[in-house]
Amino acid sequence: MSSNRRKAISLRTFLPLCALLLFAHSAKGLEFPESKLRLSSARIYFRSVAPQETIYGSGRIASGEVDPSNKTVSISIDLRDFRTANRLRDSHLHDNYLETEEFPTARYDGRILDFDPDSGKVKTVGRLLLHGKEKNDFLIEGILSKNPEGFSYTADFPIYLNDFSIEIPTLLSLKLNEKIEIKTIFQLEPVLRSK
Repeated sequence: MSSNRRKAISLRTFLPLCALLLFAHSAKGLEFPESKLRLSSARIYFRSVAPQETIYGSGRIASGEVDPSNKTVSISIDLRDFRTANRLRDSHLHDNYLETEEFPTARYDGRILDFDPDSGKVKTVGRLLLHGKEKNDFLIEGILSKNPEGFSYTADFPIYLNDFSIEIPTLLSLKLNEKIEIKTIFQLEPVLRSK
């Protein structure tokens, strides 16, 4: 049998086997972690879409943990790290809106309501603290997925500035939307138990 023919036969055997293994793995679904997870890295993106301007920004400094046994989530985000593509806008963001000298962090303390192992969807509800104001029963739905470092969690949700007493001057209402779109990407890793 020629070398090319053997390669073709082994490839024909190998590809369906890979597909079968992949299907068997995905059909099983994702198991929710049993041990505590800590937030090892974060990317937080925000966007305001207004009639005259779309503003994008991001931050990377956050900490927190997920406790599967108690079904709790606790995340703290350092707002002083938030930046847009404009230095003057950053100054306004920190001094006039978020007032990060007085309110340097945003915090979410929630409980896990639901987890779907087939899709990885996680639903949490909790208290969001921002700008010194609390919003209770704040619902966040995201996707949990497994990766080599642990787990990745992504979520998209809106924040309404008036819920947190962040006022937009009338002159800026065409440039800044009251609804801010948030996207979070969190890398979570198991907390190693000390012996």
